[in-house]
Amino acid sequence: MSEYTEWYRPGEIRFTRKQIRDFILPNLFELREGLYPESHGGSCVGADRMHKDKADFEEACLIAGEIDARLDLIGPGAQLLIDYYTVYRELDDGIKRSLVARKWRLDGVKMMRRINRMLYFISGRQRPRITYSEWCRNRKAESALKRSQRNHRYYERRKAGVG
Repeated sequence: MSEYTEWYRPGEIRFTRKQIRDFILPNLFELREGLYPESHGGSCVGADRMHKDKADFEEACLIAGEIDARLDLIGPGAQLLIDYYTVYRELDDGIKRSLVARKWRLDGVKMMRRINRMLYFISGRQRPRITYSEWCRNRKAESALKRSQRNHRYYERRKAGVG
């Protein structure tokens, strides 16, 4: 199995950005196969419990299934997340950025902005109820509305001779 910096028990998974970025995506292929990564100490998934409610592979498959469902809401662009955090996970950050950016024909800043936006979309205790493209459209509309309100307040103040 892979090397990782963070480890979480199955019951601790809340699909936060940190958990998705540092644990779930780097171990996605293993989770899909039903293999839950061992902790740094080497204990197995249910070692601290007397009675298990689920089979060893079940927790891993449930987590992988949930993250796959969230990635499906993003669409084909989700492969960018998988490439960055799963496929090229062993590489140094600078090398990984340049390889993935070249593969996707993006500059590094634009790619990281897109990755962070997708992470923000799929994180949270509940699965999003809309697709990623709808979510992006809503965010653009909200920011345009805020911008127009801000501009309106600015021009109103100028008309009144304030500021």
